[in-house]
Amino acid sequence: MLNKFLNSSWFLGIVLSIVTYLVLRLMFMEDPAYNKYKCATKKIAIKGVIKYVTGRSGFRQVMVDNIKKPFSLNVDREISRKGFKDTHFFEIGDSIFKAANSKEVTVKNKDSVVVFTLSCDD
Repeated sequence: MLNKFLNSSWFLGIVLSIVTYLVLRLMFMEDPAYNKYKCATKKIAIKGVIKYVTGRSGFRQVMVDNIKKPFSLNVDREISRKGFKDTHFFEIGDSIFKAANSKEVTVKNKDSVVVFTLSCDD
C-alpha cells in the first residue's frame, strides 16, 4: 500500500508543492539585516548630485557628491512623474533631494522630476 502511494502522482504532486513553497518562501522572505540596511537611508538628509549608481533591482546603491559613503536607494512606490521615462527613477547627473527621517525622495534633471518613496519596512 505504501509502495503504491509513493509511486503515485499524488505523492509527486505533494512533494512538488512542498518544494515550490519552500523555494518561494526563501526567495521572497525579507532578511532583517537587509531591511535595516535599506532603512538607514531614511534617517539621512540628501541634497546633491548623483555621482554613481551601482547594483541591480532591489539592491541599488547611490553615491552623492556631498555624502562620503554610498547609500541604499530602493524605490517602493512612485508618487509623481514629469518628463522622465516610465522606467527612469535616478541616474548619474540627476539632482536628488530628501529630508531627514522621510521616505519621500525627489529626483530632478532640468525640467524632469520624479518623486517616489523608499522601500523600507518600518
